[in-house]
Amino acid sequence: MLALAAPGQQKSDPAVARLLRELQAWDGEPVTIARAQAQAGDPAAARATLQRAIAHASDARGLLAIEQVQAEMGDRDAALKTLLMARNSDLVGPSRALATATISVNGRVERLDPDLAARVTNRQIPRTLPDIAIEQFRLGDRAAAKATFEQALRSARTLEPDDRRWAIVQVIAARAEAGDFDAALKDVASLAGRAERFEALTQINLRDRVVDTTVLGRILRMIDADGVPPKLPQDSILNPEELLEGPLLGRDNLQTLIAVARAEAGDITGAIRLANTIKHIQVQGDALAGIAAAQAASGDIKGALETAGTIRPPDPKQGLITHLRDQWDALREIAAAQARAGDVAGALATADRLGPRELRLNAWIVIAEELGRRNHAGRRAGPPAGPDGRPPAILERPAGNAWPTSGRGDL
Repeated sequence: MLALAAPGQQKSDPAVARLLRELQAWDGEPVTIARAQAQAGDPAAARATLQRAIAHASDARGLLAIEQVQAEMGDRDAALKTLLMARNSDLVGPSRALATATISVNGRVERLDPDLAARVTNRQIPRTLPDIAIEQFRLGDRAAAKATFEQALRSARTLEPDDRRWAIVQVIAARAEAGDFDAALKDVASLAGRAERFEALTQINLRDRVVDTTVLGRILRMIDADGVPPKLPQDSILNPEELLEGPLLGRDNLQTLIAVARAEAGDITGAIRLANTIKHIQVQGDALAGIAAAQAASGDIKGALETAGTIRPPDPKQGLITHLRDQWDALREIAAAQARAGDVAGALATADRLGPRELRLNAWIVIAEELGRRNHAGRRAGPPAGPDGRPPAILERPAGNAWPTSGRGDL
């Protein structure tokens, strides 16, 4: 919501009245002017400015900008009406000009390929509609938001194959972002290929959702629906991070994301149980490292060290890197958490577990960074309190308002 000036201030304060006159006289930038008018205490003038802006809005993006100011002012009904106008307006905007634009090629002016122009134009539609739906959902009109998301999915499915997959995933991710998680999962389940389902799931924030074992089962079934997960090529050497965007290690990588999310939500037992089902040892290490970091962040240093100790060396036959990077990462995160809590000795002891001096140096740097943050926070909070809860006596003014002197007058 906008922070508004006191009602009637424009009448009682000549300076505010002048400010509002200047804003009223400004030609152009109506959305910015309307927001300023509302903030200066004249919402009626702001609404009139927004109505003029609606009359001249050329596309959905312009209407979305107007709706956001209406929502900030608390005009829910007006904002929802503007969103419906946006949904039924030009969803592409200025990019339509691509259809008739000319470009210079080898010194000659030629008309842009109309097929390319149409493809660029069509891609804008499933981008714009989810933004409208998110606003509708935020304002509480779930029925309108659902209809807009369905319209966005229909639009995405009409695109060329190379654009279609990307667009559908973006619409589903927006639906989850809006808060309609159940509908987003149903959309994922409706995708024909496992690769598409996995890609969509990696774009959804699963944190706080996967503690529910029913939801977890739904997600894992989406990955297993086509049978056995694809095998990793024997001659490939890849980091798991490079695979998170694709389906090569689909179930294992998805389980890693879920296991870490469960740990961060407090379900350590369920997270470790899930991590131990991951078949690729390197990916399992990623999951256990993330779980250990979550335990350390919550203050369970002993549990974090135990989890880090269960990380196994990767199997070279699986085509992944073969050092204990995951365990190193886990120990470094644990040391950072200890330093953050003020246990420098414990942090250094954890760093000593890393072995080679180069690895310990990385942990020492992290410990120093956490100490710096801790000290900075302490300075901002002021001096520590004494036993009675008051600042130390040295900071107190003595009785009689007389400071001690050095013999040469007051310092």
